[in-house]
Amino acid sequence: MKKYVVEIVEKITYKVSLDAASSEDAENAARRLYDLGALENGELESVVFDVEEQGGRAI
Repeated sequence: MKKYVVEIVEKITYKVSLDAASSEDAENAARRLYDLGALENGELESVVFDVEEQGGRAI
């Protein structure tokens, strides 16, 4: 048996409507919401599986 590492990358799009004084403030507010885990119901756009053989053999 060989050993593999699989990296799974999801691209999810969230649309956030908010009031802000500038585009920079809007981006910062959206980033804060994202960092807090407050965003829900994002649209899954794609999933990529990257498989790489790892050196050595599995035990």
